Amino acid sequence: MKINILFNIAIFLLVISCLNNKSSNEYNEIDFTQKEIKNQEFKNPKVKETNDTAVEFAKKGENSKAETIFLEALEIEPDNYTIMSNIGLNSLIQKKYNLRK
Repeated sequence: MKINILFNIAIFLLVISCLNNKSSNEYNEIDFTQKEIKNQEFKNPKVKETNDTAVEFAKKGENSKAETIFLEALEIEPDNYTIMSNIGLNSLIQKKYNLRK
């Protein structure tokens, strides 16, 4: 439940941020190099590597693959805001606004 609430808040903030910073014509051109979370903390170095791999797939436009990898990382560190944020941004790019299963 807590993760769903945090995830929804992250999506909302990302949407608001993107709408404030982009015109509607530029909406689909969001890219992972535009925003960076400073002082990213990962408890497990493997999770950081997994997150970085997913980001690389997202940068190449392979967002479905990136989503799968982000979700794998989130299973290991379910309270990691960096991963949640990346999932939200990746979902926004794909126009997938509801990931609840």
